[in-house]
Formats: sequence, structure tokens, C-alpha cells
Amino acid sequence: MDVSNNPLDSTEFLERLRADWAKQCNLMLPEGVRIDHRSLEAQGIERIPTIHEGHASREITKRGGHSILNAINRRIATANRYLTAIRKQMGDPTGLLGQFKEQARKELDTAMSRFRESLCSIASP
Repeated sequence: MDVSNNPLDSTEFLERLRADWAKQCNLMLPEGVRIDHRSLEAQGIERIPTIHEGHASREITKRGGHSILNAINRRIATANRYLTAIRKQMGDPTGLLGQFKEQARKELDTAMSRFRESLCSIASP
């Protein structure tokens, strides 16, 4: 292996590596506690992802200082709480869309049936 064919440059290799890592971690975690190596989007979770703060940023915050990364994550957390509250108030938007789609399909079927009936009545005097 050399620099020109580094397996870490392969998306598939890294995905497998992350999946294996998550599997091993989950074997060691207590029941009901799990990690998932996939992105929030891949998991189907609609939430703004936080950014990695790192040790230095955490230490600054721990000592009472102000870290830009920590401030960004606090704002993201606030936005995620608002999004969660909005979803609770509105209900599941995908469910609503499904209901609208089904209603539109029924109305279209009814309109098409009436149209066919009117064509038949015109065609047969």
C-alpha cells in the first residue's frame, strides 16, 4: 500500500469501517443504549446536526470561557427544539401529505367517472 491507493480514500471502505466500529461499540453498551454510525439524514432524522467541538473548545467552556463552536451548537440545539415543537403542533407532515394525496386521487376518480358518463350520454342519443 502506498499513498496513491490509500483505502481511507474510499467512501465504501470508510462506511464499512464506521459500521463495524458502531457494531463493536453497541456490543459493549448496556441494553437500550445504541449508537448509529449513519448521518442523521441517512437515519431519516430531520434535525440540524451539531458540529464537532473538540477537546480545546470543551475545555474553554468548562473553564467559563466562550467558545464559538459551543455557541454555534447551543443555537443549533435551540433551533432543533423549535423544530420539534412545530412538528408536535402541526402533526406529522408526511401523514398530512398522504391524506391530501388520497383525497385528490378520490376527487380525480370521481371527476373522471362523471366525465366518462357525460361522454357516454352524448355518444348515445
